[in-house]
Amino acid sequence: MYGVIMKISPFKIKAHRLKNVEFALNVNFEPGSKVDFRISIDKQIEKHADKPMAEVSIVVSIFKDMPEAPFMCRITYQGLFSWEEGIPSENVEPYLKCNAAALLYSYVRPLVTQLTAMSNITPLTLPFMNFTDEKEEE
Repeated sequence: MYGVIMKISPFKIKAHRLKNVEFALNVNFEPGSKVDFRISIDKQIEKHADKPMAEVSIVVSIFKDMPEAPFMCRITYQGLFSWEEGIPSENVEPYLKCNAAALLYSYVRPLVTQLTAMSNITPLTLPFMNFTDEKEEE
């Protein structure tokens, strides 16, 4: 057994909310059909000009532009994040791009499971995502 000394983060989530949900069930979907899973996550970061705060939004799209899929879902989730004065910008950027997005994604995962379960289809549990190993789309 080993111990780890943990420090409280200088970054805080001040508020979070579900902004938008779109869910469309494909009533023509044949159960048992093979469909490749497709998910995309877009991030938007808006820093406040006069305070150490930023609003981070993620838009999670599942089976976007796939008419053969069992459903289509798009969820926008937002969080308001703050950090202590004096933290260098090079430390803030990775936090907003990775940590904040991962935290917001953790709220989206159970929403998708609930939506699919309530639609009388096999509940979908979204996989964990690695927000630190991203490649920009061209």
